[in-house]
Amino acid sequence: MLQFTRLVVLCCAIWGMPVLAADSACQASLSGYQASIERAPVRLVLLDSRGQVLREHPLRSADQFHATADKVYLLAAEQRHSFVLLVPALDELWEISLDPQAKDIPQGFIHDYRMREGEFIPGYLNPRRSRTGTAYQRWQLSADQSLLRLTEADGGGVVFSLDARRVVAPLPVDQHPQLHAVRWAQTGHGPCR
Repeated sequence: MLQFTRLVVLCCAIWGMPVLAADSACQASLSGYQASIERAPVRLVLLDSRGQVLREHPLRSADQFHATADKVYLLAAEQRHSFVLLVPALDELWEISLDPQAKDIPQGFIHDYRMREGEFIPGYLNPRRSRTGTAYQRWQLSADQSLLRLTEADGGGVVFSLDARRVVAPLPVDQHPQLHAVRWAQTGHGPCR
């Protein structure tokens, strides 16, 4: 199926047609880039404006042991110039920068970040992974696109900072006056199945 998908992408790129593979579960577009969740095998495919495949990322945990075919939520964050994925089966949130000047992403143990003692991958088109700690079912992006409101099926949840890549407050936000003024604008697509 992968070879057929690449053939479709190649043919569509030659004829200038929009490229979305037949086995695509959901997609988002941003600044000429397209992100598509493919089902067989489960992966994220990033395409440029001509339909060329730029990068493919299997939806696996960082340790490569846990794959997912479960729900995936996909959102284009225009102000951040990135795609944001919520992968509940892995308890992970991915942010994929479309900025060629994006900072490198540390992998594993980093001895000294400033001296770059450790393993780094380019920040451009690679997932910056953050652990969410729980499999959240709903999410909403703040108007300034710096915060996510992640909600569980029972109504509980957290506010997650994309800048700090961690939980900044539990829900409900009534207990946190600094979050009262946050406007929640965009709700994530999905789930992609």
